[in-house]
Amino acid sequence: MEIKNKFIILSLSMSLCLSVLLVNGKSYADNNDKEAKAAFDKGSEFFENQQYNDAAIQFKTAYNFKPSWKLFYNIGQCEALLKRYGLALEAFESYISDGGDDIAIERQEEILSEIKKLRNLVGSFDVDGAEDGTDIFIDDIKRGTTPLTASIMISAGIEHTITAKIDDTIIYTQVLKLNGQQHKVIDIHVDATKPEQTDETEISEMPLQNVPVQKEKSMSSVKKAGLITIGIGGAILIGGVITGALAMSINNDVKDDCSTRNCLPDRQGDLDKRDNLAITTNILLGIGAAAAITGVLMITVFDKRKKRKKRQEKVSIAPSFGNNFAGAIIEGRF
Repeated sequence: MEIKNKFIILSLSMSLCLSVLLVNGKSYADNNDKEAKAAFDKGSEFFENQQYNDAAIQFKTAYNFKPSWKLFYNIGQCEALLKRYGLALEAFESYISDGGDDIAIERQEEILSEIKKLRNLVGSFDVDGAEDGTDIFIDDIKRGTTPLTASIMISAGIEHTITAKIDDTIIYTQVLKLNGQQHKVIDIHVDATKPEQTDETEISEMPLQNVPVQKEKSMSSVKKAGLITIGIGGAILIGGVITGALAMSINNDVKDDCSTRNCLPDRQGDLDKRDNLAITTNILLGIGAAAAITGVLMITVFDKRKKRKKRQEKVSIAPSFGNNFAGAIIEGRF
C-alpha cells in the first residue's frame, strides 16, 4: 500500500512538472512571437523612412526571436541600399537556400539575378592562423567566429577595417581593399596578448563589372569631336553671315541703277559679285548649320551614353531591384 501511494505521489509530481514546463514553453514562445513582431514592425517603419541601418538591425532582431527565411529578403534589401554588398549577398543567398521551393519562381529569378550582380561587387577573404573562438569584425560589424564556415564577403573597391578579437581584446587589425571577385587569405599568427597593428594593404581598384577605362576615353573623344564640329560649324556660319552682309551691301549700292531688269553696263560686274556672294552665303550657311547640328547631335549622343553608363554604375554601387524591388517591399508577416 505504501509503495502504491509513493508511486501515485511520484506520478502526480511528474505531471505537475510537465505541466509547468509546457506552460513555460508556451509562454516563452508567445513572448518570442511578440518580440519578433515588435522588431519587425519597427524595422518596417524604419525602412519606409529610409533608415536602412536601423531597419536592418530590427529585422535581424526579429529573426533572432523567430527565425524566418522571409526576413533575409528584407535584410538583403537594407544591406544593399547601405552598399554593404557582402552582407546583402549573404542575406539573399540565405533567402534562396532556406526558402527553396516556397519562393515563387518569378521571385527566385529576380533574386538570382541580383545575386549575380552582387557577386561582381564583392571580394572575399578567409582567415588562417587564428585560434578557434576568434571573433572577426568588418567595420565594427561582427561577421563570424573562427573556425569560419565560409569566406567573408565585403564590398569591392572600398577600404574595410578587419579586426580580430578574443574576449573583446583586439589581437589583429588590418585595412583591406579588394577588387570584385578577388579572394585573399589573411594570415593571423599573432600572440593574443600582444595586439598587432598591421600595415595598410593597398590593392589597386579596377573598374567594377569589367568596364574598360578605354570606353570612357572613347566617349570623351566623341564629346570633344562634337565640340570641335560645333566650333567649325559656327565659324562657317559667321563666314556665311559676312558674305551675306557683303552681298546685301552691294545689292543696296546697285539697286538705284538697276530699278528695272536692265542695269547699266558698268554695274554688271557688281551684280555678278553680288550673285557670287549670295551663292557663297547659301553654301556657307548650309554647311555651317549642318556642322553645328552634327556637333550638337554628337554631344547629345555622348550625354545619353554617359547617363546610361552612370545608371549602370549605379547598379554596380547600389543594385537595381527590378520593378518589384521598388524600395518599399517588405517580406513576411507576424
